[in-house]
Amino acid sequence: MVIWAVHVRCSLKCLREEHQGKDMRVLPEKWCQHRSQVLGPLFLFHLGLRNSMEVWSLVRRFDEPGKYKPFVKQCLVMGGLVVGSVRDITLTSELPATFTTEVLERLDDSERILGIRTVGGDHILKNHSSIVTVHPDRIEGRTGTTVVESFVVDLPENNTRDEICYFMEAVIKINLRSLAAVSERLAQQ
Repeated sequence: MVIWAVHVRCSLKCLREEHQGKDMRVLPEKWCQHRSQVLGPLFLFHLGLRNSMEVWSLVRRFDEPGKYKPFVKQCLVMGGLVVGSVRDITLTSELPATFTTEVLERLDDSERILGIRTVGGDHILKNHSSIVTVHPDRIEGRTGTTVVESFVVDLPENNTRDEICYFMEAVIKINLRSLAAVSERLAQQ
């Protein structure tokens, strides 16, 4: 059961109004000082799933992102599941790109941290890096899981920070909602 998802660029007042009575964490807004780069807000996604290891088992699969990322059509990995491995992803037609190439920068099973850097593709996200972490948590008094994703990306010439953050927010939310649905199905099997 998905409890709620937020994007921390909202103000504290906004978060309180939207999620009144929920146990929330408010993290500071973080923006890169360099004008040509965007350090996006952190995205939190709380899942009502008891076993965070089930969620991590999906997130950590650098070689199979399509298990929960709906925009992935196909993935070819060179190097397996080790830091430095490269994956070529063919994207679905819903995105304004057809492919992306990414490098696995960090895979820490004990801390549940996945770090990925985009190194190529026919999209506007140049020098994009993301970190995803999975944490056991208490949600409304029950054991649950929190997934946190953050990113940094170069700001394209013809786009604003808000446009890039809006696009990234939409993609991340879709991916995390899909992760929640797939994790729930796996937990019920």
